[in-house]
Amino acid sequence: MLSDSTIVVETRDLTKVFGTVETVRALDGVNLTIYSGDFVAIVGPSGSGKSTLLNMLGGLDDPSSGDVLIDGVSLSSVQNIDIFRSKTVGFIFQMHNLIPTLTALENVIVPLHESSMTKLARRDRANELLVLVGLEHRLKSLPSQLSGGERQRVAIARALANDPKIVLADEPTGNLDSKTTIDIMELMSELNQTQGTTLIVVTHNLQCANMMRRVVTMRDGTIVSDSVPEDGFDRDLMEFRQSGLGQAILEGGKVPDNMADLAQNLKDLLGKS
Repeated sequence: MLSDSTIVVETRDLTKVFGTVETVRALDGVNLTIYSGDFVAIVGPSGSGKSTLLNMLGGLDDPSSGDVLIDGVSLSSVQNIDIFRSKTVGFIFQMHNLIPTLTALENVIVPLHESSMTKLARRDRANELLVLVGLEHRLKSLPSQLSGGERQRVAIARALANDPKIVLADEPTGNLDSKTTIDIMELMSELNQTQGTTLIVVTHNLQCANMMRRVVTMRDGTIVSDSVPEDGFDRDLMEFRQSGLGQAILEGGKVPDNMADLAQNLKDLLGKS
């Protein structure tokens, strides 16, 4: 399913400053628009502001200035952010955060306890979601009885429980092996295409980013590119842009004299990517 023109997330000059004496500007005037059905990767080097941005989008932290709007609602105007967040945003974390004493089915039911659904309806909804993520045979299993990939599938099902407007994923494959990483990303891609789920994924894994339709690159608290990799060259360029050499060229690092022209050409090219 392709994204449509309905805006579900918008940030306006979003800024976050940590500290009082020695300050760190984690976000510096970020403007970002995400549409319904988008499948977005947020990439960039460590300290670029990726996770801080995700926390702002999920209402987990307050901005120093600027605003976040989810489905047209300014988070700064929300009276009870916990209730709004539980109905509007789904979260997937690197460490899945499942409750160890609850079964897979019970973990998915947890976000539904605040809903008006009957007990049977909540159970049916959780069962439906676990079937959707391919775990119909693991309903009664505890997290300790599941593989890493299965635990993350439960976490994905739980994130979808309240039919949120957006799902935010912070390094969802960070603790998984390469095969399981591909499996989880393919599942998320399938959910995006078949269910229309709007997914925003922070990742260091460029293989994961290449599987998404839109890639937002951050550096020093700002968005430096927002692109749709359409071919192998674009994907390779994005990957080089995030490499140590690519970052050094962009930041004006020292290069040998005989490579100065090449470095400048690469800097111009990377700056456009």
